[in-house]
Amino acid sequence: MVLEYIKSVDVLDGQDLHSKFHDIKEKTGISPRDLFSALYISFLGKESGPKAGWFLSVLDKKFLEKRLKEVIK
Repeated sequence: MVLEYIKSVDVLDGQDLHSKFHDIKEKTGISPRDLFSALYISFLGKESGPKAGWFLSVLDKKFLEKRLKEVIK
C-alpha cells in the first residue's frame, strides 16, 4: 500500500505521507509500532527513527520505489 501511494503522487509531502501511513494502519489493523518499525528497518536498518513521513519525503522518489520493491520480495 505504501509503494502504490508513492507511485501515485508526483510530489512527496511529509504531512501527506504521515497521514497515509495512519490510513494504512486503520485499514489493515497493523499496529503503529509494527508499521513504523517496518519502514525504519527498510530504510535505516533500525527499529525507530525520525518521523517517517517527513523523513521519507526528502528521499528520492525512485529510490523509495526501488527500496520498497526490494523489501517486499
